Amino acid sequence: MQKFENIDVIAALEAIMHQNTAYYQSDFAYDIKMLQEVARSDQPEDKLLLWLPRPSGTFCFRERDVLLKDTQAYNTWKFCGEQTHDRILAYAVELTGAAR
Repeated sequence: MQKFENIDVIAALEAIMHQNTAYYQSDFAYDIKMLQEVARSDQPEDKLLLWLPRPSGTFCFRERDVLLKDTQAYNTWKFCGEQTHDRILAYAVELTGAAR
């Protein structure tokens, strides 16, 4: 996995979102809130995220929540992978610091 130093994660993900999400781009506001919340956490496992830009909105989940059966994150991940025909990208995001 390639590691980047001092990157504006929100700006990078927003650019990807604009390229890959045609509808419900306002979902990204929830992703920003999640990123800001996670950046303040002192728990290392909170810093690992999975982000899904898709044609109809985006999702941002803590990686550990996606792995726990019967959580909203797990169920959404499974639905996106098995039940939709949308082209969905998945990005692993690890926050190592915070600015702003």
